Amino acid sequence: MGATEQAGVLPNPSLSVSAEDTRKATRTTAYQLNQLIELGGKRSSRVQAAQLLEELNRAQLQGRVLQVRARVRAAFGDALAARSRLLLAQQSDELAQAALDAASKRVAAGKVSPVEETRARVALSGVAMETAQAQQELMAANGRLAGLIGLPAEQLPELVGSILTPAQAPTQAELAQLVESAPDLVQAAIEVKRRDALVEVERSKAVPDVTLGVGRQRNNEMGQDQTLLSLAVPLPLFDRNQGNLREAIARADQARDDARGRKLRLMTEVQIAASRLDNARQQALLAQERLLPDATRTLEASTQGFSLGKFGFLDVLDAQRTLFQARAQHLRALSDAQQAASDLEALLGVSLLVSNNTSKSAPHAAAHLISRETEQ
Repeated sequence: MGATEQAGVLPNPSLSVSAEDTRKATRTTAYQLNQLIELGGKRSSRVQAAQLLEELNRAQLQGRVLQVRARVRAAFGDALAARSRLLLAQQSDELAQAALDAASKRVAAGKVSPVEETRARVALSGVAMETAQAQQELMAANGRLAGLIGLPAEQLPELVGSILTPAQAPTQAELAQLVESAPDLVQAAIEVKRRDALVEVERSKAVPDVTLGVGRQRNNEMGQDQTLLSLAVPLPLFDRNQGNLREAIARADQARDDARGRKLRLMTEVQIAASRLDNARQQALLAQERLLPDATRTLEASTQGFSLGKFGFLDVLDAQRTLFQARAQHLRALSDAQQAASDLEALLGVSLLVSNNTSKSAPHAAAHLISRETEQ
C-alpha cells in the first residue's frame, strides 16, 4: 500500500524569492510559486507498476506459505513414519530375542546344532543395530519437525495421526490445468505485467513536463506591484530517456523468457513427482492387498503347523520375520507416496494428502496395522 500511495502523490510545489538591488528604495522583490505538471501519463504508469509490485509481493508471500505448509506436512509424515519404523524394529528385536532363547534351549537339550544359536545371536545383533538406527532417525525427524514449527525438539508434543495413502495423481490434462495456477507461474505472470508497466513508465518519461509559475513582484522605486506568470518547458533535444526505455524493454523480454522457462521446468518437475506418487501408491496398495495378506496367512499356517508338530519353532520365527519385512515395505511405500504428494502440493499449491478410502485399500497407520495383526 505504501508504494502505491507514494507513486500516486503529486510533485511538491516550490517557492522562489528573488531581490534586485540591495538598497531598499530602489529594490525590486519577486515572490513566485512554481508547480511541476507531469504529462504523458507518468503518474498513472507509476501507480500501475507499484500496484503490480504489491500484487507480486502478496503472491510470493502466499507461495511461501504454501511451501512451508507442505514442508511441515511432509516433516510430520516423516516423523510418523520414523515412529512406525521404530515400533517395527522394537517388535523385530523382541522376535529375534525369542528366537535366540528358543535356539539356546534347543542347543542345551541337544536337539539342534550350536550353529543355530550362533545364527540367532547374529540375527539379534543385526536387529539391535536396526533399532538403534530407527531411534536416531526418529530423533532427527522430530528435530526437523520441531524446527519448522518453531519449537525446541524436547518440547515437541506426542504425535498423533496416521500415514494416509494419498489420492491418485492427477491426469496429464489435470496437471496441465493445475500448472497454470501454480504459485511459481502466477508470480512469473505478475512479474511480466510489472515489467511491461515499467516499460510504460520509462516511455512516459520521454514526454517533457511543464512547470507553471505564478507570483508577485514589488518595485519599490516605482511603487508598483506586478503579477508574474511563467511557463518552463524542457526541450528534448538530447535526453529522451531512450537508454532507460531500451533497458526496460529488454528486462520485460527477459521476464517473458523466464516465465516460459519456469513453466517448462515446473511441468517436468510435476510430471516426475506425479510418476513417483503413482508408483509408490501402487506399491503401497500391492503390499496391503497381496503381500501383507500372504505373509499373514503364512504365519498362521506356520503357527498352526507348529502346534500340530509339523513345523519347528524356527519356521514360525521365519514366518514372523517375513511378516515384519512385508510391513516395513508397506510403510516405506506409504512414506514415499506421501513425500511425492507433498512435493506435488508444494509445486502446484493444492492439497493431495487425502485418504483414498476404497474397500481393502483404505490406508491406515503402519503402527496400527502392526498392532492389529500382532494381536491376531
